[in-house]
Amino acid sequence: MITSIRHGFAIVTFLAFAAAAPVAAQGVVLKNKAVVLFGEASNCSKPATVDIEKVAEKTPEYREIQAQGLSEDSARYKLLINAMLKRIKEACKAVAEDEGNDLVVRQGDISNAKGLTESDLTTKVVDYVEKNAK
Repeated sequence: MITSIRHGFAIVTFLAFAAAAPVAAQGVVLKNKAVVLFGEASNCSKPATVDIEKVAEKTPEYREIQAQGLSEDSARYKLLINAMLKRIKEACKAVAEDEGNDLVVRQGDISNAKGLTESDLTTKVVDYVEKNAK
């Protein structure tokens, strides 16, 4: 009797899922060592990309690194790089939320968009960084 109840429950569960409307594909596949600036690739529905080098060049941290000619081995360089990445991530999050995007990655890091359209937020993120540079 317990076996037939379990079997009946399994059939009802299967039929309930089979009758449900098909779910739109979600998520994208990222390349190895992709840089995720905001969101999660596995469940996104509106991905975006950013040219991180163009954005970095507009940050005060990048300009300081260039002006002082800091070595990648120096502590000051590492502190500035971390601050720059934090600034870029905050800008990506703010712009993505304004634009309705739920994922932002470095340009070229999406290997399979699974039918989703990628938008480029570089210009808007650059504008945000320039407006909010302290």
